[in-house]
Amino acid sequence: MEKERGSGIIFYTKKPKRVLLLLRDRQHQDIGKILPYPGMLDIPGGHAEPNETPQKCIVREIAEEWIDLRTGQPFQLKNFNFFRYFEHRNTAQWHFCKEMDFDLTDVDYNEGTALALINEEAAMRTEIAWGCTELLRDFFKSRFMQD
Repeated sequence: MEKERGSGIIFYTKKPKRVLLLLRDRQHQDIGKILPYPGMLDIPGGHAEPNETPQKCIVREIAEEWIDLRTGQPFQLKNFNFFRYFEHRNTAQWHFCKEMDFDLTDVDYNEGTALALINEEAAMRTEIAWGCTELLRDFFKSRFMQD
């Protein structure tokens, strides 16, 4: 069986060391479908369209789901880095990262119920959707979080 493909983006700050996570909705707004991992923290991202590259997937997902309140336009994700490929059960996920160049008050989002910046200790005490707790553990130890 082919794995469902998707991409995620780890937005982060170095001082203090934190990552941005999304609190997942319990059901899809438009169709009322119950979502996997309802009410859990998650890395922003989504599922790839057929023949879509992982890079194009994450740019599209963020533009569809986030509004940049500084411009009133869809959030334009640029200048991000590849972090790691990750498999969990029936999914294949490409994770990218970008140091935050915006504040939480600069964005609005139409999927998820809240955004939160959390530190490594909090992330390690929390089960992250799609099995990504280990991924975040590795991220906090990565070159991206070094001073």
